[in-house]
Amino acid sequence: MQSLWSAFGASGNVRRLQQRLARVAKVATLVALSWLFVSTGVMHFRSPAPFVRIVPPYFQHAALLVSTSGTLEIVGGLALLWRPLRRAAASGLILLLLAVFPCNINMALHPESFRDAGSPLFFLLRLPVQFFYIALISWCGNVVPATRARSSS
Repeated sequence: MQSLWSAFGASGNVRRLQQRLARVAKVATLVALSWLFVSTGVMHFRSPAPFVRIVPPYFQHAALLVSTSGTLEIVGGLALLWRPLRRAAASGLILLLLAVFPCNINMALHPESFRDAGSPLFFLLRLPVQFFYIALISWCGNVVPATRARSSS
């Protein structure tokens, strides 16, 4: 498609349009991720029981872990929207997703204990979705800086 535009001498315009669309996509994803984390974090306080229930039994103080993770989700979700804190917030949210991953594994390994929360297939599919979220957060938070292609001269 770009070569078609280049044939008409519009490659600079195409590049600017691509850059603008990438910025719009990044901002929209940042807002969506912020909303997701803040709303989930609030639910940790409004209705903590389901979150406490999914904490594996080998972790102690499940209620404290839930309130801590809820607080971190709210703070991290809000901080994603502020550019000076974005990379730190993204890194923290990635670590948080990794820290709560045992809860998702617990649900996938013991779906009979969580029938009211979803199906066994849902719990299995939820596992790779966490890594999709990590990739999105990494991209939006510039955790892995983008490399620029060098022009050949």
